[in-house]
Amino acid sequence: MMRGVQLCALARDRLGDRYDFGLVPVPNLRKLRIEALWIALQPRDAIFILVKDAVDRFSPDGLSRLQAKSAGVALDYVDRHLHIMPQRCIDMHIAASASGVLAMEARIAETAGTQDAIEGRVGRLLHGVDHRLYSLPKATMEQFRPVYFGSPHVTTIPPELADDINVLDVTTSTKFASGFNAVAGYNFHYGIRRIVEYPHIRGRKPFTKAFTAAVLGANVLTHSDEDDALPLLGPDYPYMARSTDHDEIIATMKKARATFGGPIWQKATQDMQRLAEMVSFDAQAAELDRILRYLLS
Repeated sequence: MMRGVQLCALARDRLGDRYDFGLVPVPNLRKLRIEALWIALQPRDAIFILVKDAVDRFSPDGLSRLQAKSAGVALDYVDRHLHIMPQRCIDMHIAASASGVLAMEARIAETAGTQDAIEGRVGRLLHGVDHRLYSLPKATMEQFRPVYFGSPHVTTIPPELADDINVLDVTTSTKFASGFNAVAGYNFHYGIRRIVEYPHIRGRKPFTKAFTAAVLGANVLTHSDEDDALPLLGPDYPYMARSTDHDEIIATMKKARATFGGPIWQKATQDMQRLAEMVSFDAQAAELDRILRYLLS
């Protein structure tokens, strides 16, 4: 929905005077044995942006044929692991995070000159928020109101804070529909992601929790091990725990409650406003335009 339907609608609205955009579902081409036919039916000299695992539905030969008839093929990784970066037939590797750009460039440099060398260059298209959030009322400031808006299984909340943070479980589309409007008005979003150990060539997570808070006019509790926390918010953001250690999180939550509405809170609010601007429709359109211009050059 977000990286396909909504992004395509944004592109039509902001860049439709320069490009024609379309959204095409990719079936299981190899299992259905229709890869050659499907590729033959696609327009020639178009730019194809494959979103995340859609690339796995092509054989290496099919991906080569798609590239040969196109103006360019891009792969939008979102948080896809980098150890499966295709070596050939991708002209642009799209990172959805600032840290993802660095990780992809490092992976390409690491494999350069070897039999595992990866072709293509890296571009950035930050992962914004669900567009429907823009229609909701902004955060209110009558009292300190923390919330966790997401899937409970990917976070860690200290037992001492369990009664203080309202959890809106949006794991499924049904739960999302019921919890969507409820997130309006909260002024402090709990953005702690449970850390899972991965190889160094793992994918990088978009900063969606923080962007969501920013667009809704709220501040966020994050931590410095979150992939884009330091690159995008900077080390001086007031409500950034140093880790997911529960004592660290509790101390940061206490700081947020104690400084609510004051100068430290206002400093954080300015940081978050800058974050919201990074994923504005105009900012995302500009990043997409740079990618398309490169592929057409």
